[in-house]
Amino acid sequence: MRRAIESLDPATYEACSYYERWTAALEILLLEKGVITREELDGKFEEIRSRV
Repeated sequence: MRRAIESLDPATYEACSYYERWTAALEILLLEKGVITREELDGKFEEIRSRV
């Protein structure tokens, strides 16, 4: 997890809260490990946005 957090570009790292960094790192790791595809992730984001 730490490696993924530290891989965020400096501007993103500074702009994000603690929990946003963890969420971004989790996204990176899930994509790297092939647990979820970018298309699946984007589709889920759109599904959530449509509910709000």
